[in-house]
Amino acid sequence: MNKIVKGILVLGILLLLSTSCGIYQDANQPIAEKLTILESKLVPVDVGYFTIQGQAKNISNRQLKCAEIRGKFYDNNGTLVKSSRTNTLQLMPNEIWGFEILYIGDRPIAKYEISIVTAY
Repeated sequence: MNKIVKGILVLGILLLLSTSCGIYQDANQPIAEKLTILESKLVPVDVGYFTIQGQAKNISNRQLKCAEIRGKFYDNNGTLVKSSRTNTLQLMPNEIWGFEILYIGDRPIAKYEISIVTAY
């Protein structure tokens, strides 16, 4: 493999690692005891452009190093169109995090689901 391809692969891996919390979990405390989603809504912004906007709260008694939420976008037939994630770092106890998950595409979105991926 030439140096340019290796460089692109390394940059891609670094970008992927820097935009995700990873899969670490504290086995001593379930996610549901650390982070809760307070509200969310699907917001059409423009043709082919939607966001899921919401708020999540750190309900634990300690700082969360990383919290990550996944949004799934579905069309009118209930077919999954896209899955995306967003995260935040250093969420203090009782702090509320305003999150946004973006969808850009050519299929109209009819509904969505969100879930907490990780919180530690």
